[in-house]
Amino acid sequence: MKKRTFKEVQAAEEEMFRKVWYERHRRYRDKYTGHTPEDIIVAAEKAARKVEKEFPEMLEAIHDPFECGMLNGKLSALRWVLGEEWDSLDT
Repeated sequence: MKKRTFKEVQAAEEEMFRKVWYERHRRYRDKYTGHTPEDIIVAAEKAARKVEKEFPEMLEAIHDPFECGMLNGKLSALRWVLGEEWDSLDT
């Protein structure tokens, strides 16, 4: 078994953060249209398109509750390794 470097763990945490953010953003966008200022919507959509280009599998993953749970679990575990408390899932 190969131990990961600190840099690899940080990169994985950043990736999971972005994927979890994307999934939450899509759920929020679909549910609360009209309740968010336009400048925030424009910035969020720009960020979402960037995630879609980098991680095209997310377009399918956000519709799978199991996959969404896995992403959250991975983010929690990576943050724990980096010194956060368990269940630190703020995005």
